[in-house]
Amino acid sequence: MTTHTITIKIEDSGDFTYCPSTLHAKTGDTVIWTSSVGPFAVSFMVTTPFPAVTFNSQPDTYGGHCIVATQVRQTAIGHNLYAVALAQLSQGSDGTVSAKVFLDAGCPDIVVSDQ
Repeated sequence: MTTHTITIKIEDSGDFTYCPSTLHAKTGDTVIWTSSVGPFAVSFMVTTPFPAVTFNSQPDTYGGHCIVATQVRQTAIGHNLYAVALAQLSQGSDGTVSAKVFLDAGCPDIVVSDQ
């Protein structure tokens, strides 16, 4: 069993980047999503390789956010597209906090095999 990490970033243009952009995993592997940009959520579109469909990030010990390791189900063979919503937080000179929300609603992909 392997633990995979998917790192999510936002380019200056507002485009999402994922590393890796397509994750190849096996049943029983675990997946962690991370982002240093701000809080985010992951939601699977049609099928999910996990026990849940939607996951919300929590602050991590490095100043970013992450979704705790989630194990790929034994019956999750195939392609699994997910959407990501991410909030980029900023603090104004008066101390107020605002968020710009970005949405990537159709990719990337987790491809699951049993071998």
